[in-house]
Amino acid sequence: MNLREDAILNLVQDVVFEFDRKGTYRGIWAKEESLLAKPREEMLGKTISDILPQEQAQFYVQKIGEVLKNQKSVEINYNIDTPRGTTYFSGAIYPLNYNEAGDTVVLYAQDVTEHVRLREAFKDQQSRLNTILESTHSLGFECEFDDNNEFKFNYVSSQSNDIFGVSPEELYQNPKNLLRFVDEDQAAVLIEVLRQAQTSEAKLEWEGKVVIADGEEKWLHLQASPKALGDKKNIVQGLVLDITKTKNQALEFEEKQKMVNHQIKLASLGELAAGVGHEINNPLAVISNVIEKFQDKDLILSLTEQKYNWLLKMAKDASRRIATITDGLRTFSRTDSTELEPFRLNDTLQSTLDLIEGLSGHKYIDIRFKQEQKDCLVYGNSGRVDQVIMNLLSNSIDALEGKEDGVIEVELQHRGDCCVLSVKDNGGGIPEEHRAKIFDPFYTSKDIGKGTGIGLSLAHSIVIEHEGEISFQTSEKGTAFFVELPLHSPEDD
Repeated sequence: MNLREDAILNLVQDVVFEFDRKGTYRGIWAKEESLLAKPREEMLGKTISDILPQEQAQFYVQKIGEVLKNQKSVEINYNIDTPRGTTYFSGAIYPLNYNEAGDTVVLYAQDVTEHVRLREAFKDQQSRLNTILESTHSLGFECEFDDNNEFKFNYVSSQSNDIFGVSPEELYQNPKNLLRFVDEDQAAVLIEVLRQAQTSEAKLEWEGKVVIADGEEKWLHLQASPKALGDKKNIVQGLVLDITKTKNQALEFEEKQKMVNHQIKLASLGELAAGVGHEINNPLAVISNVIEKFQDKDLILSLTEQKYNWLLKMAKDASRRIATITDGLRTFSRTDSTELEPFRLNDTLQSTLDLIEGLSGHKYIDIRFKQEQKDCLVYGNSGRVDQVIMNLLSNSIDALEGKEDGVIEVELQHRGDCCVLSVKDNGGGIPEEHRAKIFDPFYTSKDIGKGTGIGLSLAHSIVIEHEGEISFQTSEKGTAFFVELPLHSPEDD
């Protein structure tokens, strides 16, 4: 693997395999050799059956056949024995050639062993809550409600000191001592859970963050259920588990996922942002020139009102251009949330276009934007879709390099229950020998150092994630890419 491929792999996945129809390893890329079942040299050219147990091998061959038959990707979760021990992976298998003759697939996979272990540990802790009343990490309790729906503790285990920093005796004296460590809204929810648990047929649960006496923040999980005691039906028993470590590890894992996505986005900005210094220096020079003129008192006095206003307009226009570039960079390069939500594709597209026009510096390219008056409301991650748009526009700009009458037409329109984004250029088109592999990972038709071969592959993956489709048409007169995303209805919320 060359240094460029290695750098890209570090941003994207832990392992990537290329297989033919028979399950032969045609290509292997891995962050670390220890993520492979055997050394890479021993696997290349061998079939899956040569490397893995028969049952596992049959599973992969079946999935490969399914992908090639349907020409659609499938998600895959698996575990294998590696030098690290049992290692868990999550990923997907994609067809490499988008035509009937395609007989090759690529498997992207990420090492999720730690995540699986965390998940299993959390399930184990949940199970223990059902059977253990007291342990070093849990608080057992029993409370009783009176006719006014006020409660008192009949029993609190000694772990209240470790979890809340308050003794059982303090809780017996005043049960609301417990609630001073929970914010007002969560306290109201917590009390309501306990009240409802008196008559609930099922176990009720609550989870939240509390601040204990010394200011330390903790994540707690409560389970409560009714306890029948003779004619009494107002007694609740339950457990409180300190899940701080597990919760923080889960949040840390989520943050790492965000970081990976952010690094991929910055990589896609790449060459486009390389010229930002030049693009800002030009308007700065204009502003500097105007300031120098205004420092010359004699010159100021000799200026006509029209000339004076013209100089001010030049400085204002230059500052606006700098603001457009910096605002666009800040918006595009922000760290995205992993959350999915409805968003206006119109706004995402306009923001990316402003950034492209501010950074490209290609005065010979005419970027034309056309859209219907309707909103294109879609559901997903706007930052990820932003990457797709940026990649398509960047590719069109590259295709028009050196062309004096370059035109990029961007259009956004409704088509049935979908929103269709098209990006068309009048470049030289995609050569026929490259078309079948245009979405392949690490494949590029650009000169060395100008293309990573990952942009369109990622764009394709992101569109599929959003349950959409991406396609293209090309000839010697230019290329057009089409991204189709399902419209979101407020009724779906």
